[in-house]
Amino acid sequence: MDMSASDLSPEVLERVDQARAAREAVRAEDPQFFAAISTMIFKADPIGINFTINTDEYDPEAGTVIPRLSACQTADDVTAVLYEEFTKWFEAEIAGKRADYVELAQNLWTLSQERAANRPDTQSSR
Repeated sequence: MDMSASDLSPEVLERVDQARAAREAVRAEDPQFFAAISTMIFKADPIGINFTINTDEYDPEAGTVIPRLSACQTADDVTAVLYEEFTKWFEAEIAGKRADYVELAQNLWTLSQERAANRPDTQSSR
């Protein structure tokens, strides 16, 4: 059964609009970083939805993962964030096992550490 926006309750539509606005705010803060994170998730394809033409498929998840990266202290923390976000977005059986996110988390951790090292506001003055 296909649903259209007119089939959704006003509350659901409001939540969708809020989520979209939040994602766009995250994207606007650093479009290159957002694109890199979304692309990494798309290439890793933890839930098997990469059909090569839908390259923005993981943008919603990137939009909820990125704000949480600053609180991560290790790649293991990133693994936990990814798993938590994917189990929020999808049923647990679709999201898979936490171990399925370890390699992706290591890649995201490396990228986020490189980003932090290159940001002018995080570098010490000499």
